[in-house]
Amino acid sequence: MPIQKVLFATAELRLLLVAFLLAFITTGCRKVSQSEESVQRTGLYLAQKFGYVDDPEVTALLDRVGSRIITVGAPLPSPPVILLLDTSERGAFSTAGGRIYLTRGLLLELQNEAELAAVVAHELSHHLSGDTEREARSEEESLERELHADLVGVELLHRARYSRAAAFTALRAFSDKEPQVVARMRVLATTLLERDPLSTESSREFNRVKRKLSGR
Repeated sequence: MPIQKVLFATAELRLLLVAFLLAFITTGCRKVSQSEESVQRTGLYLAQKFGYVDDPEVTALLDRVGSRIITVGAPLPSPPVILLLDTSERGAFSTAGGRIYLTRGLLLELQNEAELAAVVAHELSHHLSGDTEREARSEEESLERELHADLVGVELLHRARYSRAAAFTALRAFSDKEPQVVARMRVLATTLLERDPLSTESSREFNRVKRKLSGR
């Protein structure tokens, strides 16, 4: 099953996901499968390895921000579902079946609601482009997908009335030594910051959720 390598993630989280994919392949599913069963198996693995943050206020924030982004995009076969993994590792990625995963560690690094919306918009863009249905064949293709998802995400942010510059500032929550992240920040800096001010848009709900998660 393709797990879209957006991962902006730490090496540890990436290795864990790769290990899961290898385990999945050795069970006999050598051909890429997009079945509901494979989607459920991915969700089960992530639940067992990390667990999900099950909190009404957190869920309400993700649902509200997600809905604001999702409603301005094209319809998808499977309604997107945003889930928060209970790990301090920083990451965001998408899988088939409309799943968008963020981590607690990532949310704590984001500075405001607009940056959260930017991460969701980027991940949704991978679903809209069909990236979760097929593997990238090279690092070059992977970077092209990321840059395309960034640009589509910027448009989704604009339609949802968030600052487009949040697409740039959200990347600061990830490693600035990751080559793909550096390349993407360079592109976004030249295309966005001259048009949009740096994002400061937030909400009390976002700030409450950050305070709650910081105590976990």
